[in-house]
Amino acid sequence: MIAELAGQDLSWTAGGGARHASGAKGMTAEQMGRFAIVKARLELGYRDLADRVDDSILLREFCRMPHQ
Repeated sequence: MIAELAGQDLSWTAGGGARHASGAKGMTAEQMGRFAIVKARLELGYRDLADRVDDSILLREFCRMPHQ
């Protein structure tokens, strides 16, 4: 439910209009929430978070990141 609400917030611009469907591909709202949980739980900075998730199969699975 929280991921759905976050996804709705991220799909609208500050002016209230819908965002364009095109553009750079990024993370889903669910992935962002999962990264935020890992960052807070492990007390990591953004660079350390990226390195930790990249190095850990378990964290990649939890954050719903595709396998390389």
